[in-house]
Order: sequence, then structure tokens, then C-alpha cells
Amino acid sequence: MEEIFDVLTENGEFTDETATREECHKKGLWHRATVVFVMNSKNEILLQQRSGQKGQALLSIFDMVPIWAINVLQFQRWKMRNF
Repeated sequence: MEEIFDVLTENGEFTDETATREECHKKGLWHRATVVFVMNSKNEILLQQRSGQKGQALLSIFDMVPIWAINVLQFQRWKMRNF
């Protein structure tokens, strides 16, 4: 099942349009996401090295090179407007 997201304006307003995750990332469409940064007492941020073979649209622009990413991210799917 494909993930469907509400498409937003640059100001975070709903456009009443939806798009798949792939469409959002390929076309640069705005959508909601919740990001959590995990930090320790030394103000170091927890990161994970993501595989360049993950197959996500974001990674394809890096030509299959592993990248460092934040560890906790949740996209807000279609109709999760009160999340």
C-alpha cells in the first residue's frame, strides 16, 4: 500500500491535494513530517548511516552513496491533520 500525503503550500497550508511519498520527493512537494532529534548530555545527536541501496527517492540523487540521517522521522499521512 502506497503512502498518501496531504500536499501543502510553502507556508504549511493544506492545498486539498494529495500525492504519494514518491511523487512528493520527486516533485519537491511540501508535506508534513515529525522529526525527533535524540541528543545525549554532550549535545551529540544520534544519527544512523543509511544504505545507498535503500531505494528511496531522496537517496537516488546521491548515486547510491550511503548517507547519514536522523534516526526518528514520521511522515504525517493523508488526513492526519490533527496529529
